[in-house]
Amino acid sequence: MPLAPRDVRPQIRLPRGRSWVRAARLLLMSTLALGMLGPVLAPTTADAAAYTVWSCRAADGTPIGTDAWRASGTAGVRSDDCATGGALRATLGQGDTGDGEISGWQFTPPRGVTIERYRLWRAAVVPGTSTAFAAGVAAATGLGGATFGDGCLLSDGAVACGDGSLTDPADPGNDTGDQTGSFPGLTIAARCVAACAATADPAASVALYRSAVDLTDDAAPVVGPAVGTLFDPGALPGRRSLFATVADEGGGVARTELLIDGAVVQSAATGGSCVEPYATMVPCANRTDRGFVVDTSGLAAGAHSAVIRAVDAAGNVTDGPATPFVVAPPVVLPPPPPPFVPTLRLMELDLPDEVSTPRKGWDLGTARWSDGSPAAGAPLDVYAAPVGGGADELEWLKRITVDADGTFTIPKSSFSRSLRIQPADATNLAAPVDVRVVAPLKVRMRKPKRAVRNGTTTTLRGTIRGAGDAVDGMTVLVQAVVDGRWSTVDTVEASDSGAVSWKYRFRRTVRAAQYRFRLVVPSVRNLPWERTASPRQVVRVVPGGASRR
Repeated sequence: MPLAPRDVRPQIRLPRGRSWVRAARLLLMSTLALGMLGPVLAPTTADAAAYTVWSCRAADGTPIGTDAWRASGTAGVRSDDCATGGALRATLGQGDTGDGEISGWQFTPPRGVTIERYRLWRAAVVPGTSTAFAAGVAAATGLGGATFGDGCLLSDGAVACGDGSLTDPADPGNDTGDQTGSFPGLTIAARCVAACAATADPAASVALYRSAVDLTDDAAPVVGPAVGTLFDPGALPGRRSLFATVADEGGGVARTELLIDGAVVQSAATGGSCVEPYATMVPCANRTDRGFVVDTSGLAAGAHSAVIRAVDAAGNVTDGPATPFVVAPPVVLPPPPPPFVPTLRLMELDLPDEVSTPRKGWDLGTARWSDGSPAAGAPLDVYAAPVGGGADELEWLKRITVDADGTFTIPKSSFSRSLRIQPADATNLAAPVDVRVVAPLKVRMRKPKRAVRNGTTTTLRGTIRGAGDAVDGMTVLVQAVVDGRWSTVDTVEASDSGAVSWKYRFRRTVRAAQYRFRLVVPSVRNLPWERTASPRQVVRVVPGGASRR
């Protein structure tokens, strides 16, 4: 039966500083070079444990890979479609009749590991058309000398023999049940024993639908010496690091733990393929560098010890040597002074909603405290935005000061803009007030200095003044007198400087003529100006061959 997955704790983030890691590696490499692996890497005495390797299908029947089995043989065909719900298969054909010809798959444990139990869901069949062929499972390594313990041990050329179904993975006859003992490896194969003959294909076949193999791991992991800033001389404050190299000869290191004063405080899983249920014979890394960071502020002042523990895939545990360190007592700081609580004052600001420019006086606003007295000397911040713009377009303009009589003067302006005034001091509370400064809108248009020849392109240029930043993108109508009345012939947009440009090519003027044009800014919602037109301009156009004077 499948073994229950073991608890694997979350990965611990390594510290950014790596100088102590390089030092530890150099120390460990120099020690290994001197042949001192035994003293440096200290295993803990532990009874042998086991881990389970699943192939082709997991314990719940989900299709998985078959990395633990290796194809081998001298003849025949081998295939693997386990990952898509199929099987490992090996066959010999009617032409594979050489003595000892074999086709199969092998499960060979890594060094230091033996098989203590296995259970296979397999099929091994030799049809009645084959003589002296065998197919089955051998609890041994190497295909050449494999002696099958089940399946078809030797066919007689008359009656089909074997176990299981080559087409139905769910056939109860596929299950070998638990086989226990001590086995060096497993082989599932089809084989020609001697003097074989066959009159049809396949001559012998095996299929493996699932396997669960328990591997006994006799070797406990080893833990290298712990190094790092946690073991610096003297009492240690704050965050400190430690590092060690851990290794395991069997199934690899499944996780590494940090113990402080005998209690596990951090755990780091190896990750990758090292997740139960295992699907490879060496599912975890045989060697890994592991680091931890300890926040000593969470420990009591005084002496402590740190131990790095390694746990392998089979559950064998090794504790490295306990390394002492000392935590400094916390620094006692004097209590902070009581927080400063500012005195808040309510202020009332008053300002007209709109003013025209140019004007003589700009002392338009008043600021008073809630008791009615002048807010003399109070600083105010002024923000500006284009007329019609939103609050997100406000930009700080300048700081002004309330006069002794409670009045204040807003910044002078020759163009249009929106201003917002609010207290500059956070202890003065008042609702912001907005004022719209509106300058007259002036639209001008310039005509070409000389007559325009029919068939050429001319440019009518103009300017818009007084709108301030609101002029950017402003719609401008280009109008001409058509049939005795003004008609819009095109629209353009003003640039951020208020410039307007419109190009037109006269095509149908066959005799000298005069055309009247003007620029018009229409009334727009949220903008303060009425429809405004430029003075008209007369453009003289002559036929293509006429003089332009």
